[in-house]
Amino acid sequence: LVHRLEEEFDRELLDLAAARVRLRVEPATWEAFKLTAVDGLPAVEAAAKTGLKVATVFVAKGRVQKMLQDE
Repeated sequence: LVHRLEEEFDRELLDLAAARVRLRVEPATWEAFKLTAVDGLPAVEAAAKTGLKVATVFVAKGRVQKMLQDE
């Protein structure tokens, strides 16, 4: 039970951090992060879906991950 409560607490913290970070980045940056880090798409596919360059997708993913950690 304690483990499940800790997991739920961690999930709530992540959700709160994600909401805050999402407000601070461009929609395409968030979408590139979501497609790669959350949905597991390769950067090439995320780039095609967002209209960003592949390198920009990698930068966006890293930037959002860092912002989430900082939050």
